[in-house]
Amino acid sequence: MSPLPATHAPEQRSDTGAAAGRQIVLIRFLAQEDPAELVPPALTDAVERIGFEQRDLVVHRSLDSLQCLGYLLAAPDRRSIADEVYTQLRESLGAELPAARAERLLALMEIDGAWASAVPTHHYVVETDVVESADTDLNAWYDQEHMPGLAAVPGSVRAARYRNLDAGPRYHACYELASQQTLGSPAWLQVRATDWSSRVRPMFVDTRRTMYRTVTGGR
Repeated sequence: MSPLPATHAPEQRSDTGAAAGRQIVLIRFLAQEDPAELVPPALTDAVERIGFEQRDLVVHRSLDSLQCLGYLLAAPDRRSIADEVYTQLRESLGAELPAARAERLLALMEIDGAWASAVPTHHYVVETDVVESADTDLNAWYDQEHMPGLAAVPGSVRAARYRNLDAGPRYHACYELASQQTLGSPAWLQVRATDWSSRVRPMFVDTRRTMYRTVTGGR
């Protein structure tokens, strides 16, 4: 394995940057039992039917189950997927792959990490709602402290935060990591242990934390 690059300050692209407002389609599906054919052909067909290519679908598989996440990335000149195209995708999945479902994500923040040029091997996701009274505090915490702090941890390749427009939980934060061990490193744990974190985290509702292995694609 080639040496990983030295750390550098992450470049933050937030609500005022080019990434804010970009739409991504998240597709949840079950992996094929055959590891050589992880992505169901019906899913590939549905993606191609709406004008995308298989390489536009970035796939991660849960370490603990057959659950997979596929991120369908809009082209750089297409910030969103038209409603009728999204509807067509959902209808195709419903007819051909009933266990799969598509959800639109709206980008709130995307940050290059300290090891931005490394190839990510794992994808960590935190999905959560928050009590209504803490919504403003949660967003400020994520934007000003938590996500920039985790992006700056050695081994962090990229961090992003989205709002789920179609399902719950409402907030979807994800981290591309150079290794699974990044998650439990002293630097990562230090970011999680701030006073602000201790105030906000008890306000989480319906929280889901999942580690995935990155299977295909890039950003």
